[in-house]
Amino acid sequence: MEKIDQMVKSSGGHYETEEHVSEELKEKERTISRRAEQRRTDSLKRTTGLPKDTGLTDLRILLLGRGNSGKSSAGNTILGGSGFKVSQTDQRSAQCEVRQGSVAGRHVTVVESPGWFYNHPLQDTSEMDKLKIQDSVSLCPPGPHAVLLAVPLRYAFTKAQRVAVEEHMTLLSQSVWSHAIVLFTHGDHLGDRSIEQHIEAEGEDLRWLVDTCGDRYHVFNNQKTDDTQVTELLQKMEEMVAGNRGGHYEDGGDVSETTSERKKIREEHVHTLMTKIQRQITALKALFEGEHQSLPEVKVMLVGGEQDQRSRAGNLILKDQVFKQTPLKEFKTQTKLTECVRQQRRVAGRKVSVVNCPDWSTTPPSQKTKEVLLHGVTLCSPGPHTVLVTVDVRSSFCEADRRSVEEHMELLGDRVWRRALVLFTRGWWLGGRRVEEYIEAEGEPLRRILEKCGYRYHVLNSSNVDISEVTELMEKIEDMVMRDRGHFGQMTLIKRLRGRTEEQWKKREQEMIERMRSVTTEPEEPTLPAVRRRNSMQWFPPSMSGGTRSSGFDTMSVVSSQAETDETRQKTLFERLTGVKTLTAEEWKKREEELIETMLTFVMTEPQEPSMSGDTPSAKVSDWLNRHPGRIALSSGHDTMSIAPPSQVDTGDVTSVRDEDVS
Repeated sequence: MEKIDQMVKSSGGHYETEEHVSEELKEKERTISRRAEQRRTDSLKRTTGLPKDTGLTDLRILLLGRGNSGKSSAGNTILGGSGFKVSQTDQRSAQCEVRQGSVAGRHVTVVESPGWFYNHPLQDTSEMDKLKIQDSVSLCPPGPHAVLLAVPLRYAFTKAQRVAVEEHMTLLSQSVWSHAIVLFTHGDHLGDRSIEQHIEAEGEDLRWLVDTCGDRYHVFNNQKTDDTQVTELLQKMEEMVAGNRGGHYEDGGDVSETTSERKKIREEHVHTLMTKIQRQITALKALFEGEHQSLPEVKVMLVGGEQDQRSRAGNLILKDQVFKQTPLKEFKTQTKLTECVRQQRRVAGRKVSVVNCPDWSTTPPSQKTKEVLLHGVTLCSPGPHTVLVTVDVRSSFCEADRRSVEEHMELLGDRVWRRALVLFTRGWWLGGRRVEEYIEAEGEPLRRILEKCGYRYHVLNSSNVDISEVTELMEKIEDMVMRDRGHFGQMTLIKRLRGRTEEQWKKREQEMIERMRSVTTEPEEPTLPAVRRRNSMQWFPPSMSGGTRSSGFDTMSVVSSQAETDETRQKTLFERLTGVKTLTAEEWKKREEELIETMLTFVMTEPQEPSMSGDTPSAKVSDWLNRHPGRIALSSGHDTMSIAPPSQVDTGDVTSVRDEDVS
């Protein structure tokens, strides 16, 4: 109060608006009131003469709108119960939900469709959400009498909101507007103002929506407990149905049958995807069983997606608010990263370093972009254990996104894909659906990136991620590094070379073939769901996309090239002194990768397909395990997938990570 008194004294009194400004405001209010009254009058005239009761005993309603628009609460208000789950967190209705009840002597069916994100245009909405919105019509066959567009009054209705509604309504046919009613939710936010005054004051975008819906609108105030707002809504629906000559919305053809066929095809594709991956999981598990070690330090780079998405993921991984997060763009101007930023914390018994990289554009990367990315590599010298390619499951992943990811990843060298893992962020948006459904729905662009990453992926589910999700991610990174021969211990040169003789390779080769043979069974129909933790598969095989087979991460070219040169020289010296033929780490890796890739190729073949014969790798895996027609049995009870270097190689004590170990 003292500060206020001081301010009043210094300013010489209270604030006074200029007379002309005050008059302009009053005139604007009078204009709004006149237009609101005219809208109310026109609405009454439009319904005059229409029957208030068409005799409908079975009423079908479809609820559409953005996420968190109050659809679930509106459905409960209509049915007078709590059938639709209402979440107070960031969870949302991700599936089409159907509830039924008796209301005012009618049998009422209410279908709630999944919402799109905030003001996302249609092109940014995931294909999975688009399909669910289209599928919702089939859940109230032969079609809904009324489509209620939920618009929350607690938010401004901007041009972006209008575009989002208009574009998402195109998922249905143009005739849907003849059956649409704007349902304003959170009516308590109106205060003393009428809904007509709000419509006129909000501007042309909201007026366009109301007019396009034939000036049909209604308000739900969930603070009210009486039934009048429901009976009034039903009356407006009756009037609309009468105006439509008793008809309901039809999408053309047999909607129910068409949708059922589409769903069946999608489910079969998801089944096939998960089955193939699971076969590979089982094969790799057998090949490297019991050879897992833990990294004392994990270094990761976050790339792709939007800055806020990566920052949020980095904070979840480090369990601390170390990267700046920004609210929605409409509320605050976002300061874009122009350089890579590194943060470190101790997580799940490990030292974890996360490097957050700047945004990628959809245009070809510049030299400056390459310099920034390579600088990010130096921040986790000698190089990151993994590159996490972030993908937001709320959004679509189109061809432009695929091209951008590939062009930018190529700046880090050919080997980067062997250390890449797709990190699906905002997993809560899936709402219990499998991430494989999202992958299948997005189609070829996303599948190509996953293929290059060896189908390695992980899902971070929520803003309050459980530590187990981070631990699982760390284990996947360790498995990937071990599979790629990123040894964790310090070894002398002699120990390493003794572990890579031709004789040791033959033993390793035979061991892998026998392990492969041990999990080969007669063909059988796999059982879904595949083994996975939460929404992510446990381990995925190396890339079979035709890229380079050499493992490691060659962005730190000076370090790795020098290490390879030194090892080659020392290998030559060792062979001269001992007379024993040895393999460099690169030669060993190449042989093992060729053998594994050949094995996995056979794993994916159909039972009736004849096996190939020929020379190495290992006589085409012993002529496909002696021309065995079976497949790899699906794992049924394993919880992890451990991938590690050959047991014959002495890795020494696990104390630190050397430059060559992560190259």
